[in-house]
Amino acid sequence: MKERGLTYPSVVVTPELLQAYGGISGTPTAFLVDKEGKVVKKYQGDSADIQEDIEWNIQVLLGLKTGERPKPEKKEAGVLRLANDVRLLTLDGKEIHVPKEPGKVLLVNFWLAVFESARNSLARFEYTYQVFKDKGLDVLSVHIDSGSVPLVKQVLAQTQVTHPNFLATPEAIDEFQGLFAIPTLFIVDQKGVVRKRYESVSSEIYGEIDATIVDLLNLTPPGHRYVPGHWDVDGNYVEGHFEKVER
Repeated sequence: MKERGLTYPSVVVTPELLQAYGGISGTPTAFLVDKEGKVVKKYQGDSADIQEDIEWNIQVLLGLKTGERPKPEKKEAGVLRLANDVRLLTLDGKEIHVPKEPGKVLLVNFWLAVFESARNSLARFEYTYQVFKDKGLDVLSVHIDSGSVPLVKQVLAQTQVTHPNFLATPEAIDEFQGLFAIPTLFIVDQKGVVRKRYESVSSEIYGEIDATIVDLLNLTPPGHRYVPGHWDVDGNYVEGHFEKVER
């Protein structure tokens, strides 16, 4: 808090506090509470759209605005097919091309080193990469600011990331129909179809990403289902695993 110059109160969560707010299934989770103590809205994840919605609703509660915020138009995943090879740059400035039909499942993570949520996502996607890299997955983290390569390399060294990291080009961003939040994540199938697009990160979203990857790679044994990694009721992290379906 001190390093970031934050002055608002910060407290340590207790079981009673979690229970009072109905529990959480992922982080970050935010609650907007009115003057009477009623929870007006619950937010999970972190994106520009969420931050704008929080600010809008705060102004509504304070009487500074009326009505609901206009909903931004969102692009549907699953209808976008890569039309061209995706041109990226290595951290040393060399040009590379990702085929429009990659032949592997791709997790493409557009990130920015100055955003803590984007930095934290790197380590989580490194975990996904290690689990699925020998089964047909590539993870590509793409930094959108080519002017901060030293910071990028510092973050990669600190997080011990081994999956490929590149620099974005305008063509690459256009190929994915633009970015409206950081980080923005895409899951691309072997034929170059974008199956999922996420504009926030949370524990729940990480689990959904892993489940989608398992499905696209056809890894689930007959008679089983995949249970994504999650936090149990005692606060322990349970690794993703296959579970036999009882009949």
